Amino acid sequence: MTGSVKELQTKGNALYGDGRYEAARACYSQALELIASGGDLLASAPSESTAADAWKAVTASQLLSNRAQTAIQERDFAAALRGALHATQALKYDAHNEKALLRKLIALENLERFEAAFRQVESILDGGEKGVPTLFQYCVTARRRLRKNLAKDREVAASEVEQMGKMVHGNQQLRINFGCLMPSQVPLGQFFDVNVNIGNEFGLFRRDYVKSGEHIYLQCSLRNNPDGRYKLVFEAPPTESDNDDTGEGDASGRLTLNYRGKVAFRVAIVVADDAKPDEEASEVPFGVMAIQIHAH
Repeated sequence: MTGSVKELQTKGNALYGDGRYEAARACYSQALELIASGGDLLASAPSESTAADAWKAVTASQLLSNRAQTAIQERDFAAALRGALHATQALKYDAHNEKALLRKLIALENLERFEAAFRQVESILDGGEKGVPTLFQYCVTARRRLRKNLAKDREVAASEVEQMGKMVHGNQQLRINFGCLMPSQVPLGQFFDVNVNIGNEFGLFRRDYVKSGEHIYLQCSLRNNPDGRYKLVFEAPPTESDNDDTGEGDASGRLTLNYRGKVAFRVAIVVADDAKPDEEASEVPFGVMAIQIHAH
């Protein structure tokens, strides 16, 4: 598939009109790649640098918005919001892209992310965006709909809190749980992910057990390592959690749980600095040596 940005955009629009959403998405994606790389812009963009930058921003916004719409047509609302199909991404290039805003709202509402959708609707209506009548009218009707859905969500949440209160009790015995599958064996030096949490017999944890400024600690160490030939090294997960579920682990293996009673980290087994490994010890079976986590 070759051609200028504008040709690819026109071709994508034609394919979209024929209901060929995947093919249309491919055209929009290639056009975006051309814009990102600066390739073939002379055939499509104005010659002045300022005008070219403005053209690129508006065109990228249109392409991203159109690409999100192909996902909406396929009822893949999550794809319309995430990654390369992120409708919000279009707004970074053109904050007044009515179609991008509309598609973002449609995706949020269909994903039942009512709080986020309601905040966006309120922002648009408070801003008096009457210059975009389709979007404004959608927001007027969506606000009523979203208020009803939010009220229902609050009722359900209140009921769940009441039920949770019966399950999280003062006499609970806390247990250490792994929130992931552990490998049966692992090569030396290879990091793997570990998720640990503490909870009662229902897997629940009372946050009021942790007072402000206090922490709960666990200890991670190697079992069946009497001569200290091996040791553990730790690192943080590659991406931090939006809701602060990572906690942290230090070099000594002390794990600091977050206020949810959870910690996520990466760990590897390596040869200790003052030890010489066996020539054949390239892989450590967990039947011989194992990771153990216990109260600090």
